[in-house]
Amino acid sequence: MHIVEIVNLIAAIGEKPLVRLGSTVPANSVEVWVKYVSNNSTGSYKDGMAIGMIKERYSCVF
Repeated sequence: MHIVEIVNLIAAIGEKPLVRLGSTVPANSVEVWVKYVSNNSTGSYKDGMAIGMIKERYSCVF
């Protein structure tokens, strides 16, 4: 298990790493990359939408 310390929870939202899937397609055809959304603070894709709405409403805070 890889553990990451998150110092600023707000800054961590929306920072989803891309992960390359190695054995999903035939060799030398294409690369398949996916977003690792369970890396979000609550494990949900909705985190990014929520922080977007908060930033829009309270733009002076961020």
